Amino acid sequence: MIDISKLLTDYFAVKQQVHDAFGYVADWVEIPLDDMTDVYWWFGLGEIYRCDVQPAQETVDSNDGEYSAEIYTQRFLPRWVYSVETHTLVSIDTHCDGNKFLAVFDNSKYVGLEPLAEVVARMPTNPIFNKE
Repeated sequence: MIDISKLLTDYFAVKQQVHDAFGYVADWVEIPLDDMTDVYWWFGLGEIYRCDVQPAQETVDSNDGEYSAEIYTQRFLPRWVYSVETHTLVSIDTHCDGNKFLAVFDNSKYVGLEPLAEVVARMPTNPIFNKE
């Protein structure tokens, strides 16, 4: 017999570990995780672009990936991009069926034209949380 209680306990514990690794704190809305660690990716114009194969340089320049999603800038989140040494978590809105995700990307597959750390450092944060 499958122990559903243990599965749920383990599931929520692992999800919390992922959130903690990025410094993400869930608030108001529970946004599901989405594993995007197998795609190449880059930022552009308030969106994140991704594709399954390494794109040609001119594709990255044009901000024209196979798929894109808007960075989800909801008011209850203090920021929308969380980056650590090996991975980046981005709050995204697919504009498809109301789907929003916390997409986790592998930094070794980042193919943007500028260094990732510089791009992340320029990412806006929620001004509601920046009041002093």
